[in-house]
Amino acid sequence: SWFFERTNEACVNYDSTVCCIALSGFDKFQLVNFPKQLLAKVADAVRRTWTLGIQEEMKDAYGSMEMKMNGNPWSASERGAVEARRMILEIIRAMASEGYVLCMSTSIKDTTDSLFFRSATAADQPSCSELGSPDASFVLSLNRHDRLRLIEAPSEAQEVVRNVLLHHWTSGLTGDRDYHGSREFKLGGSPWWTEGAESVRTRLLITLLLQELRDKGWRLVQTIELCRRLNDKSVFVFARAQPESSLHWCLSLHSKSVLRFVNAPVEVVDALRLVIAGNYIHGIKTERVFAGYHQVRLRGRPWSSHNGNDHVHGRHMMLGILEAMQQRGWSLVCSADVSAIYHHADSGQDYPVDVHSLWFGAINKKPPIADGAVGVGGASSAPSCE
Repeated sequence: SWFFERTNEACVNYDSTVCCIALSGFDKFQLVNFPKQLLAKVADAVRRTWTLGIQEEMKDAYGSMEMKMNGNPWSASERGAVEARRMILEIIRAMASEGYVLCMSTSIKDTTDSLFFRSATAADQPSCSELGSPDASFVLSLNRHDRLRLIEAPSEAQEVVRNVLLHHWTSGLTGDRDYHGSREFKLGGSPWWTEGAESVRTRLLITLLLQELRDKGWRLVQTIELCRRLNDKSVFVFARAQPESSLHWCLSLHSKSVLRFVNAPVEVVDALRLVIAGNYIHGIKTERVFAGYHQVRLRGRPWSSHNGNDHVHGRHMMLGILEAMQQRGWSLVCSADVSAIYHHADSGQDYPVDVHSLWFGAINKKPPIADGAVGVGGASSAPSCE
Protein backbone atom coordinates (compact mmCIF):
# COMPACT_ATOMS: atom_id res chain seq x y z
CA SER A 1 0.00 0.00 0.00
CA TRP A 2 1.14 3.55 -0.72
CA PHE A 3 0.41 6.36 1.75
CA PHE A 4 0.52 10.00 0.63
CA GLU A 5 0.69 13.30 2.50
CA ARG A 6 0.11 16.83 1.26
CA THR A 7 3.31 18.66 0.37
CA ASN A 8 4.12 22.29 1.05
CA GLU A 9 3.49 24.15 -2.22
CA ALA A 10 6.89 25.82 -1.96
CA CYS A 11 8.57 22.39 -2.11
CA VAL A 12 6.80 21.21 -5.26
CA ASN A 13 8.90 20.78 -8.39
CA TYR A 14 6.50 20.61 -11.32
CA ASP A 15 9.35 19.88 -13.73
CA SER A 16 10.50 16.82 -11.81
CA THR A 17 11.27 13.67 -13.79
CA VAL A 18 10.39 10.28 -12.33
CA CYS A 19 11.98 7.08 -13.60
CA CYS A 20 11.82 3.47 -12.46
CA ILE A 21 14.19 0.53 -12.14
CA ALA A 22 12.19 -2.68 -11.82
CA LEU A 23 13.91 -5.85 -10.66
CA SER A 24 12.32 -8.48 -12.87
CA GLY A 25 12.41 -12.26 -12.99
CA PHE A 26 15.58 -13.73 -11.52
CA ASP A 27 18.04 -11.87 -13.72
CA LYS A 28 16.65 -8.68 -15.27
CA PHE A 29 16.47 -4.92 -14.82
CA GLN A 30 13.71 -2.96 -16.53
CA LEU A 31 14.56 0.75 -16.80
CA VAL A 32 11.44 2.80 -17.48
CA ASN A 33 11.17 6.47 -18.51
CA PHE A 34 14.92 6.94 -18.20
CA PRO A 35 16.76 9.94 -19.65
CA LYS A 36 19.32 8.66 -22.15
CA GLN A 37 22.34 9.83 -20.16
CA LEU A 38 21.20 7.76 -17.17
CA LEU A 39 20.88 4.51 -19.11
CA ALA A 40 24.63 4.41 -19.67
CA LYS A 41 25.32 5.31 -16.02
CA VAL A 42 23.23 2.41 -14.73
CA ALA A 43 24.72 -0.06 -17.20
CA ASP A 44 28.21 1.03 -16.15
CA ALA A 45 27.35 0.57 -12.45
CA VAL A 46 26.12 -2.95 -13.19
CA ARG A 47 29.26 -3.89 -15.11
CA ARG A 48 31.51 -2.63 -12.30
CA THR A 49 29.81 -4.66 -9.58
CA TRP A 50 28.26 -7.79 -11.14
CA THR A 51 31.23 -9.92 -12.16
CA LEU A 52 29.20 -12.25 -14.39
CA GLY A 53 28.31 -9.25 -16.53
CA ILE A 54 25.39 -8.28 -18.73
CA GLN A 55 24.15 -10.86 -21.21
CA GLU A 56 21.88 -8.64 -23.28
CA GLU A 57 20.55 -5.06 -23.47
CA MET A 58 17.27 -4.37 -25.25
CA LYS A 59 16.00 -0.82 -25.83
CA ASP A 60 12.65 0.43 -27.09
CA ALA A 61 11.56 3.69 -28.69
CA TYR A 62 10.20 5.15 -25.45
CA GLY A 63 13.39 5.56 -23.46
CA SER A 64 13.11 2.20 -21.71
CA MET A 65 15.63 -0.61 -21.60
CA GLU A 66 15.74 -4.16 -20.30
CA MET A 67 19.03 -5.63 -19.15
CA LYS A 68 19.37 -9.38 -18.82
CA MET A 69 22.33 -10.42 -16.72
CA ASN A 70 24.36 -13.57 -16.63
CA GLY A 71 23.49 -15.57 -13.53
CA ASN A 72 20.55 -14.94 -11.20
CA PRO A 73 21.24 -11.94 -8.93
CA TRP A 74 17.73 -11.86 -7.39
CA SER A 75 18.05 -15.41 -6.07
CA ALA A 76 21.82 -15.58 -5.63
CA SER A 77 23.64 -16.82 -2.55
CA GLU A 78 27.17 -16.42 -1.19
CA ARG A 79 29.29 -14.14 -3.43
CA GLY A 80 26.36 -13.46 -5.76
CA ALA A 81 24.15 -12.26 -2.90
CA VAL A 82 26.80 -9.76 -1.78
CA GLU A 83 27.42 -8.57 -5.34
CA ALA A 84 23.69 -8.08 -6.00
CA ARG A 85 23.39 -5.80 -2.98
CA ARG A 86 26.57 -3.94 -3.88
CA MET A 87 25.21 -3.50 -7.41
CA ILE A 88 21.99 -1.89 -6.14
CA LEU A 89 24.00 0.44 -3.90
CA GLU A 90 26.23 1.43 -6.81
CA ILE A 91 23.17 2.18 -8.96
CA ILE A 92 21.71 4.39 -6.21
CA ARG A 93 25.06 6.20 -5.96
CA ALA A 94 25.22 6.67 -9.74
CA MET A 95 21.70 8.10 -9.81
CA ALA A 96 22.51 10.47 -6.93
CA SER A 97 25.63 11.70 -8.72
CA GLU A 98 23.37 12.68 -11.64
CA GLY A 99 20.92 14.50 -9.37
CA TYR A 100 18.28 11.78 -8.86
CA VAL A 101 17.05 10.72 -5.42
CA LEU A 102 15.52 7.37 -4.54
CA CYS A 103 12.01 8.36 -3.46
CA MET A 104 10.33 4.95 -3.15
CA SER A 105 11.00 1.23 -3.23
CA THR A 106 7.82 -0.79 -3.58
CA SER A 107 6.55 -4.21 -4.56
CA ILE A 108 4.22 -4.07 -7.56
CA LYS A 109 4.36 -7.71 -8.63
CA ASP A 110 4.56 -9.27 -5.14
CA THR A 111 8.14 -10.37 -5.78
CA THR A 112 11.15 -8.08 -5.88
CA ASP A 113 10.81 -4.30 -5.58
CA SER A 114 10.69 -1.55 -8.15
CA LEU A 115 12.84 1.50 -7.37
CA PHE A 116 11.46 4.94 -8.24
CA PHE A 117 13.80 7.91 -8.61
CA ARG A 118 12.96 11.58 -9.12
CA SER A 119 15.08 14.51 -10.17
CA ALA A 120 16.30 16.36 -7.11
CA THR A 121 15.09 19.73 -5.90
CA ALA A 122 17.45 22.32 -4.43
CA ALA A 123 16.66 20.94 -0.97
CA ASP A 124 17.70 17.46 -2.11
CA GLN A 125 21.12 18.47 -3.41
CA PRO A 126 23.05 17.97 -0.13
CA SER A 127 21.58 14.46 0.15
CA CYS A 128 22.56 13.69 -3.43
CA SER A 129 26.11 14.83 -2.77
CA GLU A 130 26.37 12.60 0.31
CA LEU A 131 24.79 9.56 -1.30
CA GLY A 132 26.85 9.87 -4.47
CA SER A 133 30.11 9.63 -2.53
CA PRO A 134 31.56 6.09 -2.26
CA ASP A 135 32.55 6.45 1.41
CA ALA A 136 29.25 8.01 2.51
CA SER A 137 26.75 5.20 1.95
CA PHE A 138 26.46 1.50 2.70
CA VAL A 139 24.10 -1.46 2.82
CA LEU A 140 23.02 -3.43 5.88
CA SER A 141 21.69 -6.83 4.85
CA LEU A 142 19.95 -9.49 6.98
CA ASN A 143 20.84 -12.95 5.68
CA ARG A 144 20.01 -16.57 6.44
CA HIS A 145 18.54 -16.98 9.95
CA ASP A 146 21.35 -15.30 11.87
CA ARG A 147 23.68 -13.21 9.68
CA LEU A 148 24.03 -9.45 9.38
CA ARG A 149 26.27 -8.16 6.58
CA LEU A 150 27.65 -4.67 6.03
CA ILE A 151 28.49 -3.91 2.41
CA GLU A 152 30.69 -0.91 1.53
CA ALA A 153 30.41 0.33 5.13
CA PRO A 154 33.16 2.66 6.43
CA SER A 155 35.01 1.41 9.50
CA GLU A 156 33.23 3.81 11.87
CA ALA A 157 29.81 2.55 10.77
CA GLN A 158 31.00 -1.03 11.19
CA GLU A 159 32.01 -0.31 14.77
CA VAL A 160 28.67 1.33 15.57
CA VAL A 161 26.85 -1.80 14.41
CA ARG A 162 29.27 -4.13 16.19
CA ASN A 163 28.84 -2.27 19.48
CA VAL A 164 25.04 -2.41 19.28
CA LEU A 165 25.16 -6.15 18.62
CA LEU A 166 27.60 -6.75 21.48
CA HIS A 167 25.68 -4.69 24.02
CA HIS A 168 22.07 -5.39 23.09
CA TRP A 169 21.86 -8.88 21.59
CA THR A 170 21.98 -11.08 24.67
CA SER A 171 22.52 -14.27 22.67
CA GLY A 172 25.87 -12.80 21.70
CA LEU A 173 28.01 -12.80 18.58
CA THR A 174 29.34 -16.16 17.42
CA GLY A 175 31.22 -14.94 14.37
CA ASP A 176 32.79 -11.85 12.79
CA ARG A 177 34.52 -12.24 9.43
CA ASP A 178 35.11 -10.91 5.94
CA TYR A 179 32.55 -12.45 3.60
CA HIS A 180 33.21 -11.81 -0.09
CA GLY A 181 34.22 -8.23 0.64
CA SER A 182 31.48 -7.55 3.18
CA ARG A 183 31.74 -7.69 6.96
CA GLU A 184 29.55 -10.47 8.29
CA PHE A 185 28.39 -10.86 11.89
CA LYS A 186 26.91 -14.18 12.99
CA LEU A 187 24.44 -13.72 15.84
CA GLY A 188 23.61 -16.29 18.48
CA GLY A 189 20.19 -17.88 18.04
CA SER A 190 18.04 -17.25 14.97
CA PRO A 191 16.98 -13.59 15.11
CA TRP A 192 15.52 -13.56 11.59
CA TRP A 193 13.59 -16.81 12.13
CA THR A 194 11.61 -16.27 15.31
CA GLU A 195 8.11 -16.08 16.70
CA GLY A 196 6.63 -14.90 19.98
CA ALA A 197 8.88 -13.13 22.49
CA GLU A 198 12.00 -13.73 20.40
CA SER A 199 10.48 -11.75 17.54
CA VAL A 200 10.14 -8.78 19.91
CA ARG A 201 13.87 -8.99 20.70
CA THR A 202 14.61 -8.95 16.98
CA ARG A 203 12.49 -5.84 16.36
CA LEU A 204 14.11 -4.13 19.31
CA LEU A 205 17.57 -4.92 17.96
CA ILE A 206 16.73 -3.33 14.60
CA THR A 207 15.23 -0.35 16.46
CA LEU A 208 18.44 0.20 18.41
CA LEU A 209 20.58 -0.18 15.28
CA LEU A 210 18.55 2.50 13.48
CA GLN A 211 18.67 4.74 16.54
CA GLU A 212 22.40 4.43 17.18
CA LEU A 213 23.35 4.84 13.52
CA ARG A 214 21.23 8.00 13.32
CA ASP A 215 22.86 9.34 16.47
CA LYS A 216 26.29 8.72 14.92
CA GLY A 217 25.49 10.42 11.62
CA TRP A 218 23.91 7.77 9.39
CA ARG A 219 20.37 8.21 8.08
CA LEU A 220 18.30 5.45 6.53
CA VAL A 221 17.66 6.19 2.84
CA GLN A 222 15.37 3.30 1.97
CA THR A 223 14.61 -0.37 2.57
CA ILE A 224 14.47 -2.65 -0.46
CA GLU A 225 13.10 -6.14 -1.10
CA LEU A 226 15.84 -7.52 -3.30
CA CYS A 227 15.33 -11.26 -3.37
CA ARG A 228 12.59 -13.51 -4.73
CA ARG A 229 12.92 -16.09 -1.95
CA LEU A 230 10.09 -16.13 0.61
CA ASN A 231 12.53 -16.38 3.50
CA ASP A 232 14.58 -13.34 2.52
CA LYS A 233 14.49 -10.04 4.37
CA SER A 234 14.73 -6.32 3.63
CA VAL A 235 17.96 -4.59 2.67
CA PHE A 236 18.71 -1.29 4.46
CA VAL A 237 20.51 1.51 2.58
CA PHE A 238 22.21 4.20 4.71
CA ALA A 239 23.84 7.52 3.85
CA ARG A 240 25.99 9.89 5.88
CA ALA A 241 24.10 12.72 7.58
CA GLN A 242 24.41 15.24 10.38
CA PRO A 243 24.47 13.37 13.74
CA GLU A 244 21.25 13.91 15.69
CA SER A 245 20.10 12.50 19.01
CA SER A 246 17.01 10.43 18.31
CA LEU A 247 14.56 7.93 19.71
CA HIS A 248 13.15 5.13 17.58
CA TRP A 249 10.37 2.65 18.18
CA CYS A 250 8.75 -0.13 16.20
CA LEU A 251 5.11 -0.80 15.39
CA SER A 252 5.34 -4.54 14.90
CA LEU A 253 2.52 -6.23 12.97
CA HIS A 254 2.11 -9.97 13.53
CA SER A 255 -0.04 -12.85 12.45
CA LYS A 256 -3.30 -11.49 10.98
CA SER A 257 -4.41 -9.05 13.67
CA VAL A 258 -1.71 -8.22 16.26
CA LEU A 259 0.15 -4.94 16.89
CA ARG A 260 3.08 -4.60 19.30
CA PHE A 261 4.61 -1.29 20.39
CA VAL A 262 8.31 -2.08 20.79
CA ASN A 263 10.32 0.62 22.61
CA ALA A 264 7.42 3.08 22.28
CA PRO A 265 7.07 5.72 25.02
CA VAL A 266 3.96 5.41 27.20
CA GLU A 267 2.41 8.57 25.78
CA VAL A 268 2.72 7.20 22.23
CA VAL A 269 1.01 3.94 23.13
CA ASP A 270 -1.76 5.73 25.02
CA ALA A 271 -2.40 8.01 22.04
CA LEU A 272 -2.42 5.17 19.53
CA ARG A 273 -4.80 3.05 21.59
CA LEU A 274 -7.34 5.85 21.13
CA VAL A 275 -6.52 6.16 17.42
CA ILE A 276 -7.00 2.42 16.89
CA ALA A 277 -10.29 2.38 18.80
CA GLY A 278 -11.56 5.33 16.77
CA ASN A 279 -10.38 4.25 13.32
CA TYR A 280 -10.74 0.47 13.19
CA ILE A 281 -14.37 -0.44 12.71
CA HIS A 282 -14.19 -3.92 14.26
CA GLY A 283 -12.49 -2.67 17.41
CA ILE A 284 -9.94 -4.10 19.82
CA LYS A 285 -10.35 -7.70 20.96
CA THR A 286 -7.72 -7.91 23.72
CA GLU A 287 -4.82 -5.93 25.19
CA ARG A 288 -1.93 -7.13 27.31
CA VAL A 289 1.78 -6.73 28.00
CA PHE A 290 3.81 -9.13 25.87
CA ALA A 291 7.58 -9.54 26.27
CA GLY A 292 7.72 -6.20 28.09
CA TYR A 293 5.72 -4.16 25.59
CA HIS A 294 2.08 -3.36 24.97
CA GLN A 295 0.21 -5.64 22.58
CA VAL A 296 -3.16 -5.08 20.92
CA ARG A 297 -5.09 -7.86 19.21
CA LEU A 298 -7.77 -6.61 16.83
CA ARG A 299 -11.02 -8.25 15.86
CA GLY A 300 -11.05 -9.64 12.35
CA ARG A 301 -7.97 -10.07 10.15
CA PRO A 302 -6.74 -6.65 9.01
CA TRP A 303 -3.34 -7.95 7.78
CA SER A 304 -4.98 -10.53 5.50
CA SER A 305 -6.60 -9.80 2.15
CA HIS A 306 -8.62 -13.03 2.28
CA ASN A 307 -11.20 -12.03 4.85
CA GLY A 308 -13.77 -9.64 3.39
CA ASN A 309 -12.94 -5.95 3.79
CA ASP A 310 -10.88 -6.24 6.98
CA HIS A 311 -7.73 -5.24 5.09
CA VAL A 312 -9.42 -2.00 3.94
CA HIS A 313 -10.33 -1.13 7.53
CA GLY A 314 -6.77 -1.98 8.56
CA ARG A 315 -5.37 0.51 6.05
CA HIS A 316 -7.80 3.16 7.27
CA MET A 317 -6.48 2.59 10.78
CA MET A 318 -2.89 2.88 9.56
CA LEU A 319 -3.70 6.28 8.03
CA GLY A 320 -4.90 7.40 11.45
CA ILE A 321 -1.72 6.10 13.09
CA LEU A 322 0.55 7.86 10.57
CA GLU A 323 -1.33 11.15 11.00
CA ALA A 324 -1.24 10.91 14.80
CA MET A 325 2.50 10.25 14.78
CA GLN A 326 3.20 13.15 12.44
CA GLN A 327 1.20 15.50 14.66
CA ARG A 328 3.31 14.42 17.65
CA GLY A 329 6.66 14.97 15.94
CA TRP A 330 7.37 11.39 14.87
CA SER A 331 8.48 10.54 11.32
CA LEU A 332 8.05 7.21 9.59
CA VAL A 333 11.61 5.96 9.16
CA CYS A 334 10.90 2.79 7.21
CA SER A 335 8.75 -0.25 6.62
CA ALA A 336 10.77 -3.46 6.60
CA ASP A 337 10.53 -7.23 6.64
CA VAL A 338 12.91 -8.67 9.24
CA SER A 339 11.32 -12.12 9.55
CA ALA A 340 12.24 -15.13 7.42
CA ILE A 341 9.46 -17.37 8.73
CA TYR A 342 6.86 -18.51 6.24
CA HIS A 343 4.08 -21.09 6.20
CA HIS A 344 4.63 -24.05 3.90
CA ALA A 345 1.44 -25.43 2.39
CA ASP A 346 1.40 -28.97 1.01
CA SER A 347 -1.28 -27.80 -1.39
CA GLY A 348 -1.55 -24.15 -2.33
CA GLN A 349 0.87 -21.26 -2.10
CA ASP A 350 3.41 -20.71 0.68
CA TYR A 351 3.11 -17.36 2.46
CA PRO A 352 5.00 -15.32 5.11
CA VAL A 353 3.83 -15.65 8.72
CA ASP A 354 4.45 -11.97 9.57
CA VAL A 355 3.99 -8.78 7.58
CA HIS A 356 6.22 -5.70 7.53
CA SER A 357 6.99 -3.76 10.69
CA LEU A 358 7.05 0.05 10.77
CA TRP A 359 9.76 2.10 12.47
CA PHE A 360 9.23 5.66 13.69
CA GLY A 361 11.85 8.15 14.81
CA ALA A 362 11.96 11.56 16.46
CA ILE A 363 14.79 13.93 17.23
CA ASN A 364 15.49 14.94 20.84
CA LYS A 365 12.72 12.82 22.35
CA LYS A 366 13.05 11.53 25.88
CA PRO A 367 13.61 7.75 26.17
CA PRO A 368 10.89 5.39 27.44
CA ILE A 369 10.31 5.12 31.20
CA ALA A 370 13.43 3.82 32.93
CA ASP A 371 12.15 2.51 36.28
CA GLY A 372 11.61 -1.04 35.05
CA ALA A 373 7.83 -0.79 35.31
CA VAL A 374 5.49 -1.60 32.49
CA GLY A 375 2.37 0.54 32.65
CA VAL A 376 -0.59 0.95 30.36
CA GLY A 377 1.75 2.25 27.69
CA GLY A 378 3.72 -0.97 27.77
CA ALA A 379 7.16 0.64 27.40
CA SER A 380 9.84 -1.28 29.21
CA SER A 381 12.84 0.12 31.01
CA ALA A 382 15.94 1.33 29.20
CA PRO A 383 16.25 -0.33 25.77
CA SER A 384 17.50 -3.89 25.96
CA CYS A 385 17.02 -7.03 23.92
CA GLU A 386 16.77 -9.26 26.96
